[in-house]
Amino acid sequence: MKTGWKQQKLHEVCVFINRGISPKYTEKAGVCVLNQKCIRDHKINYSLSRRHDVSYKPISEERFIRLGDVLVNSTGTGTLGRVAQVRKQPAERTIVDSHITIVRPRQEILNLDFFGYMLVAIEDLIKEAGEGCGGQTELARSTLAERFSVTYPISTSEQCRIAKTLDKVVAETHHLESLYNKKLASLDELKKSVLHKAFNGAL
Repeated sequence: MKTGWKQQKLHEVCVFINRGISPKYTEKAGVCVLNQKCIRDHKINYSLSRRHDVSYKPISEERFIRLGDVLVNSTGTGTLGRVAQVRKQPAERTIVDSHITIVRPRQEILNLDFFGYMLVAIEDLIKEAGEGCGGQTELARSTLAERFSVTYPISTSEQCRIAKTLDKVVAETHHLESLYNKKLASLDELKKSVLHKAFNGAL
């Protein structure tokens, strides 16, 4: 390990590691609640969320997601282990259901954005840690908290520098993906045009 870096278990660098609630869904009002479908490609899709009836089950303050929290899908084959960080303050107070674990870092020792990248880095290992069979694969809170370690520079300013560098790399990657997808769409349109002309005697 490099000088000035430290390795610790997740439970040692976090103030909160817990599953969400089993919601009582409602179509009226209620609190926004995220489910596994909302966590994909390291992003949170709030449009797929549902709503929980707080009159049926009140929510403690620590259960509401906060800026910097990392959400980890904790059940299901194919969905377990997917991670996404809350990088922007939600438009409304939001919770997660019991299939997602909230992992909340200690801000006095960790830069929030750096912490998010650390969990993305071990995402594949988390995906392999589920226990059970079929569609009942589960990732226990204790497994997540005690089995996995993160390595980080003790200097939070160094963490911040690394996170900003990674932000630039991710932004450039998304830009290149967008250009690639546009080229694919253009090629598909060209292919359809050529085929149409070919079968209509225009070539």
